[in-house]
Amino acid sequence: MNQVPQVSHQEFKDTYELKDILDRGTFSLVRKAVVRSTNELVAVKIVDTSNFPGAEGVVQRELEALMVVQHPNCIQMRAYCRNSNYVYIVVNLARGEVLVDWLQEKRQCTELETAIIVHGILQGVFYLHSNNIVHRDLKLDNLMFESPGDINSLKILDFGFSKVLQGTGDILQTICGSPQYIAPEILNITTSGMNQPIPYTQAVDLWSIGVIMYMLIAGYAPFDEDNEMKMYHKIIKGEFSFPSDPWDNVSNQAKELIYGLLNVDPMRRMTVPQAIASPFITKYARLYTNVPNSSSGSASTIPQRLKTT
Repeated sequence: MNQVPQVSHQEFKDTYELKDILDRGTFSLVRKAVVRSTNELVAVKIVDTSNFPGAEGVVQRELEALMVVQHPNCIQMRAYCRNSNYVYIVVNLARGEVLVDWLQEKRQCTELETAIIVHGILQGVFYLHSNNIVHRDLKLDNLMFESPGDINSLKILDFGFSKVLQGTGDILQTICGSPQYIAPEILNITTSGMNQPIPYTQAVDLWSIGVIMYMLIAGYAPFDEDNEMKMYHKIIKGEFSFPSDPWDNVSNQAKELIYGLLNVDPMRRMTVPQAIASPFITKYARLYTNVPNSSSGSASTIPQRLKTT
């Protein structure tokens, strides 16, 4: 476990000087801060636990995950502080773009750019899953480059919906995630009509990566609908397509990886090692900053809906 100190509120104020607001959420905000002794810049997430029901549970999940996380593709906590109204989480400051803003300006990614970004996500998620952490809210808004324009410096952010599994008996059954990225098995919990929720697995993170990969290449979501219920119906059925713009000019290897990640059956969905071993990811291997943590999982297990080129 990462040794992250909990400091008193007075120690926090003595150590850090809060600066500009970087981002706002429903019950939290992120501010830039300066380490008084070194002038180093950091980021501080400030969560209001007094005025928002449920905020305490969210911040507790985030702290439990960040206590463990220590990987180059994940944001890292340096210290935290609690008082009667707020929780302060100090993390390393990433200076690059949030992917949702970067993609909005760029509109579409090349296959090379997509492979490098998806590889970084897979690296981080492999580490998380290996440490029994399921993120459950992977999306463009929760991904950021550490350095401006450096697509090899990707960081996974925001562990508020994450779950640290405590053993084989610990199950996932909370309905959470963001609408366009949510896995069908989570949606099936709400439509099963059963009194007891149906557990799901860490495979929900792989579904979200499939959605992210599709959006990077196309610039739009695979299950894009103005009506949210229609979108959920498409997600549950796995109904998506590859329209000619831009998919006529995209390799079958990229499409195969998306098919493998967006399999509605979580037991048949690609795992992280299988995705890392896929032809689309491996063909750019020489360009990745970080060597994959695992190459286990044969590429021969990838569903062959298309002939690869």
